[in-house]
Amino acid sequence: MKQLDGLRAMAVLAVLWTHYLPEEYWLFGIYWGGYGVRLFFVLSGFLITGILLKSRQYVIQGKQCSLFAIRQFYIRRFLRIFPLYYVILALAVLTAMPQ
Repeated sequence: MKQLDGLRAMAVLAVLWTHYLPEEYWLFGIYWGGYGVRLFFVLSGFLITGILLKSRQYVIQGKQCSLFAIRQFYIRRFLRIFPLYYVILALAVLTAMPQ
């Protein structure tokens, strides 16, 4: 859903805005990072729940077994999260970013 991807991008930008700009640049003096984190997790939960419900329908209809659906879900999560995680760690090491 492209609209939700746009909202998630805005949530990430709110967090970055709050982290990397001084407080005098915050809009209306509001800590937007907290709202961005909440919005990001709500949208992620919504999208992941949709994926799980679709997989459940496939299992109910007999198109796939439940073990395959669970395995496919976790493989997709792993392939989506861990490569980016290791890229960020490598960039942090290469740029000598402090902890």
